[in-house]
Amino acid sequence: MKIRTGFVSNSSSSSYTCNVCGFSEHLWQAPEGFKYCVAGHGLCEKCYEISDSLAEELSKLSSEEVLTRLGFDIKYHPDLLEQLKSCNNDHDIIRDLLSEDELIEELCPVCQLEVITDADMKRYLIKISGIKPETVFAHVKSQNKRRKKLYDHEYVTYVCNKLAKNTIELAKEITTKFEDYSSFKGFIR
Repeated sequence: MKIRTGFVSNSSSSSYTCNVCGFSEHLWQAPEGFKYCVAGHGLCEKCYEISDSLAEELSKLSSEEVLTRLGFDIKYHPDLLEQLKSCNNDHDIIRDLLSEDELIEELCPVCQLEVITDADMKRYLIKISGIKPETVFAHVKSQNKRRKKLYDHEYVTYVCNKLAKNTIELAKEITTKFEDYSSFKGFIR
């Protein structure tokens, strides 16, 4: 009988990676302050900010509108609705709601196209350039025979060089061409 010691590879831990800064941890539960937005983008505590201006803007809406905008179904959250109504949409209570585990689109830099991930840039470049990842991987592998995979940032860098662009110009092109993340996501699918 074999007894395993040390790290067990089939453990139930997960990897939590921030889609903005790339911070990654391999843990059994999400790191303190780690959140996901409604679109599934992972954000570490340093990369999302609950803006006072958004909380202030929401406090001017009706209680029903606040909950709807934050993604709460009113029929399943009558207690929250009553709490908001009883305190006249208090700014601090709205900030607490904004701090819930799942962030709304307005708080996600990826959903706001303030940050574009390497994976999304790669899909965009595949669509507009026609350069296949296999072609780029063959180039990378010619430089390093032991390589087993192509990383998104390598593809983006290679294709940007071929198109005589840099990633800042590419990001600007994307934000100019698409008004929101959902239209961008629809294009790159």
